[in-house]
Amino acid sequence: MLQVKTGDTVYSILQKKGFSEKAIAAFLTNPDIPKKITLTSETKYKFSQSPKSQFKSIKFYELDEDVSYYLEQSNNSIVAKKITEHFTKKIKSAQGKVNGSIIGSLERKINNKSISYRFLDAYAFKHNLKKELKRNAFFSIVYEEKYDGDFYIKPGEVLKTQIEINGDIETRHFVSYKDGGSFLSTQPILSDRPFYAPVNYVRISSYFNPRRFHPIRKRRIPHLG
Repeated sequence: MLQVKTGDTVYSILQKKGFSEKAIAAFLTNPDIPKKITLTSETKYKFSQSPKSQFKSIKFYELDEDVSYYLEQSNNSIVAKKITEHFTKKIKSAQGKVNGSIIGSLERKINNKSISYRFLDAYAFKHNLKKELKRNAFFSIVYEEKYDGDFYIKPGEVLKTQIEINGDIETRHFVSYKDGGSFLSTQPILSDRPFYAPVNYVRISSYFNPRRFHPIRKRRIPHLG
């Protein structure tokens, strides 16, 4: 299993692995494969070839869906297609105490940025964890990891979270629905919040922030929605 490196593109990876221009064109123009596959430092891909390089194949794993994009080249044929993956899921857990930011504290335990930020989503409608948490506050997390055989591919869903806020432990469980799911509290829903989960899936990519550092313009621009 290989990891995407800084500066890699799908085209450059296929070239480095010795795929012909005809095979690359078949892959990049296949209607089932996105015209632009997003590669990040978390993207995994699998490459294999026969001893005499008469056969080679490569598979790029999509981060947001359980699919992969596959290219196979041999002396007689070229195959390019999208594959629906059925990953093996393993349950992992970690706990600790907040030292610095909650994101930094989580990352030191689980070494995964996306899972760390997903933890914040569990409390987004009620708390601002970046401001409310005190030093040495307890936290715990139970989450999934997805594997293709013995190879780790990507994180799955966060299943359970706990965080200490003002001396109380607040717990959230992820409840899955047909097309997604929501984080639900173990405490009764307050009467003044009848629409606690108005949508069946929540992933907050960017919070309102008057001093948000813009990732493209490289300066502080308020995020006001």
